[in-house]
Amino acid sequence: MRKEKALRSVMAMLLALCLCLAALAGCEQKGGDAQDASDKKTEEKADSNEEYVLVSVQTTMPLFMDHEYKAFEAWGKARGVKTSIVGPTEWDVAEQVTSLEQVIASKPAGILCNGSDPQIAVAVNSAVKAGIPIITFDGEVPGAEPLGHIGSDWYEVGVAQARSMAELIGEKGEVAMIGVVGLQNQSQGFQGFTDTMEKEYPDIKIVGTFTDNATVEGAAEATNNIMSAYPDIAGIAGFASVSGPGIGQAVKEADKVGKIKITCVDGQPEHLDLVKSDVISKLIVQKRELFGWLGGQYLYDYVHNNIPLTKDDKQAGVTCIPRNTNTGYIEVTKDNVDLFIENYDK
Repeated sequence: MRKEKALRSVMAMLLALCLCLAALAGCEQKGGDAQDASDKKTEEKADSNEEYVLVSVQTTMPLFMDHEYKAFEAWGKARGVKTSIVGPTEWDVAEQVTSLEQVIASKPAGILCNGSDPQIAVAVNSAVKAGIPIITFDGEVPGAEPLGHIGSDWYEVGVAQARSMAELIGEKGEVAMIGVVGLQNQSQGFQGFTDTMEKEYPDIKIVGTFTDNATVEGAAEATNNIMSAYPDIAGIAGFASVSGPGIGQAVKEADKVGKIKITCVDGQPEHLDLVKSDVISKLIVQKRELFGWLGGQYLYDYVHNNIPLTKDDKQAGVTCIPRNTNTGYIEVTKDNVDLFIENYDK
């Protein structure tokens, strides 16, 4: 009798254990289903037919191709969406406007637009009126009302160049600036340089601001004119992507390497090589990769409402996109230039 009772007790325990195991299996299955559903939802967000377009003022410029274009395409691949880069092959603002108008007509998910010139403001605002999210990058566009802007603070770039130059020349002597006179970002850089020299370095005299006409040859010619007019020039600061190589070329040919200190913007291979060979003393390098990557991601987050700020952001008239993103800069000297050279060699 006792044996039968004990057997029944064991059977009851086994039955209870089986029921518990079955319940656990059911919970695991439900959890798995929920996870599958969550994964599916995430995958659905990354629609392979969704297209984001970068509209440039010059699609063949190496500076753009090596940085923002490459980053924009890498972002699209990582996100699983289409990316396109359109615009004129040579610097042409009017053709950029035409390209932007054509892109607007195709109604992409979002547009990232190079802020090349105030002339593109009307087309940028046309995208806004058409309900297409648009962000500008690099130069700001007066009169335009994009969702946001991504770029460097060019006044800060000018300040950084001034302080670097002052240190290089012992805080005294004559200096000059070279860049594209008339461009808004260049003007901001010139102003930052000028204000800093006047406020902080009274023994440094700026002899003038000279144009390079956006070419290496133009920068070399301007440098030769400066050296001829000001034989005691101690330093030259370059503000366009072509300025540094042009200044370096002229200084080398005049056999004044080391005698005339050079600072400039951007970090293309030719800039890096000139730093490596002691022709250029310091580069103020923009983080241009962030223009392409952040631009794409900001647009994507806006389209998918990934960062809601209210119950209904559109009704509230708010957006998750920062109005102005300052990406900062990197200082490159002979001490760290090899890291940047190796990055190009990958």
